[in-house]
Amino acid sequence: MPDVIVMPILGAGTLSAHDVTVLLLGLAVLLGAAKVCGEVANRLNQPAILGEITAGILLGPTLLGSVFPETFAWVFPVEGDARVGLDAFAIIAVSLLLLVAGVEVNLSRVLRQGKAAMCVSFTGITFCFTMGFSLAWFAPGWLDRVEGVNELAFAMFIGIALAITALPVIAKTLMDLNILRSDLGMLVISSAMLDDLIGWIGFAIVLALISAGAEGGGGGLAATNQLAVTVGMTVAFVVLMLTIGRRVFDWALPHVHARTSWPGGVLGFVLVAPRRGGGPPAWVGLQGHFGG
Repeated sequence: MPDVIVMPILGAGTLSAHDVTVLLLGLAVLLGAAKVCGEVANRLNQPAILGEITAGILLGPTLLGSVFPETFAWVFPVEGDARVGLDAFAIIAVSLLLLVAGVEVNLSRVLRQGKAAMCVSFTGITFCFTMGFSLAWFAPGWLDRVEGVNELAFAMFIGIALAITALPVIAKTLMDLNILRSDLGMLVISSAMLDDLIGWIGFAIVLALISAGAEGGGGGLAATNQLAVTVGMTVAFVVLMLTIGRRVFDWALPHVHARTSWPGGVLGFVLVAPRRGGGPPAWVGLQGHFGG
């Protein structure tokens, strides 16, 4: 193997032979452990994702990083090109998982459950946010709040962190239980999507508060303007994708199927379209669960 393998990542450089070895080994360890633990969970009549999360805990800083820190640092480096590669694979994997879940979602059924989904989402967000905000506001010492940090921003951050959902985990759980297409599954996934949308807008508000406190009045005005732009573009993007974007995809897919080879043409279209759709949310600062 040559000393340097030409593999640019986002224009940041190349992966050396050592980086490639670490990257492939890390992926192999992660996938192997996730598969084994997932199978064990299935044998115990539990969702496979429960075992996969357990594998993450076993291989993470909680166990492997504490017992064998040098091995952990070598297999899962915290910086460098290999780390960039691992992060890139993680983003792609989560995006594809959400793509698969999205393909299974019947949007018409989701819209019919709009009122119920909003009630479930509002109740969950309100309860979890109130609990987290209250704890951070009245007992900041328990959460090791640093002196000088904006108290309101810190309390809001903790509240939102507890209120926001892990949409990929929810989607995978519903898929493992084979109830994603059911009315209950549609209700859960639609509520989770609303939670995520509200939560990431809330994080934008927190960042605006932090910028206002750190930079003074001018910085606060700039942060407020940026917040308005972020919220406005997010709402516009969602409306666009649910109206014009949906019609464009519905029109284009049959043409792609008729004029390209099967299944490569349709598969390529399905994989490329969400990647393009994930760009705008990441550009406006909502790169969390939008596949950005």
